[in-house]
Amino acid sequence: SAVAGGSTYAALCSGTAWSNESSPDFVADPFFVSAVAALLGAFVARSFAVVFDHTADTLLYAYLWNKANAHNTVQKYAPESLMHLTEYKPLLKPPRELVPGPVRRSVPGGGGVLSVLSGLFTTSRANSEGYKYEEMQSLMH
Repeated sequence: SAVAGGSTYAALCSGTAWSNESSPDFVADPFFVSAVAALLGAFVARSFAVVFDHTADTLLYAYLWNKANAHNTVQKYAPESLMHLTEYKPLLKPPRELVPGPVRRSVPGGGGVLSVLSGLFTTSRANSEGYKYEEMQSLMH
């Protein structure tokens, strides 16, 4: 904003169209116009800073969410510099005998179209619980 105000003041004082009193474009108070230009420059700079701040927050949130919910996919999406900065280390899978199999629950009612749909949700929940157990076991070793 200081550059905008300073360059505006320099242009107003050095240009004959703005400093000549007989000119129709004469500026009587170049300091006020320069202050307004500096204020507008500060608003523009602040807008860009807010955009960059929100972008950095969003990227960091996405990285942390991915690290918490799908830990071993972080290395697929995050740059090396970010992984080094946050000291990321991939989790090793435990041996297969420690991982419980998917839990199958019987659906009341015995079948039909709706039981197939509820079976999809039951299976996905069991798989996510198995993954959490897998991640917990690898952290304990």
